[in-house]
Amino acid sequence: MNEDFTNWQEWLVPRIEVEAEAVLRELKRTALEKLSYEHAARRAFEANLFKRWGRALNLLEVAMYVALEAGQMYNEEHRPTAAKENDCQFEVLTRLHARACALASEIYTLLLGGHATGAMARWRALHEVTVVALFIRRHGNATAERYLLHEIVESKRGKDDYEACYVRLGYDPLDMQLTEELESEYRALLHRFGREFGSQYGWAAEVSGVARPTFGGIEQAVGLDHMRAHYRMSSHGIHANPKGIMWNIGLLKGDRVLLAGPSNAGLADPGDCTLISLYQCTVALLTLRPTEDALVSLKVLDRIAKEGGEAFHAIHHEQLSEEGLQEND
Repeated sequence: MNEDFTNWQEWLVPRIEVEAEAVLRELKRTALEKLSYEHAARRAFEANLFKRWGRALNLLEVAMYVALEAGQMYNEEHRPTAAKENDCQFEVLTRLHARACALASEIYTLLLGGHATGAMARWRALHEVTVVALFIRRHGNATAERYLLHEIVESKRGKDDYEACYVRLGYDPLDMQLTEELESEYRALLHRFGREFGSQYGWAAEVSGVARPTFGGIEQAVGLDHMRAHYRMSSHGIHANPKGIMWNIGLLKGDRVLLAGPSNAGLADPGDCTLISLYQCTVALLTLRPTEDALVSLKVLDRIAKEGGEAFHAIHHEQLSEEGLQEND
């Protein structure tokens, strides 16, 4: 190594440490004042956002309430019978619906804060839950059982990942007995259902007629492949691809800023998609053991979802009009 460079490092490193310590002390001293200003600015921003998007966001919140209440009542009414009958389909669909409600709540919170990209990314998860729910609803109890048992496959994959990195992380090894039990359960499932059961969507292999099913294939099987463009768009907020850094749903057409925080734009697609997916997932659950009350809830939710979607897109077009922009500009 060059001697001058070594001497330069020896001189600079201690100086950086001293200056960083001084900056940190000053930051801690003034942090409350700075954060108070930031919090006030955030509250003002969120109030302005809600002033524009409030009527659509309110409808989304109402839809979330209807879906959650309907799911809770349905679960309380039918769980005793479903438990006696070992109804795996009921178990899977109630759990997927609960997760869908939680995801909708996350999306709503992100929308309130102006994080359209994050909301769209969480919708991707909601869409996946909805697709799986509709597939399980269509293919019955045997497929639902395979889906539940596939947790062992996921646990096996997690175990393998952990064993590959726990030493570097400084963690303890897994309990040997638990590891052996997991491996034994995994081998037993492959023996029962075939080696294809060990793939990511192996629980769907038999009814799909495909050795290694994909999410895209499952999506197509339930007729939701028309959401593929939205699904790909949502992926830009998750993956480190070049599209994700060059395009942002939270920017209006023509904006050239680097968006590093919330935005008052771009809420229409994640809001509308969330309403649609939440309704579809609720349909998958409530039609399993349909009652008059359940069907009434679905009709109400359907109307709210449509009205909410229209409101989101109307507000989006109002915003474009104010800026003198067209949808395809």
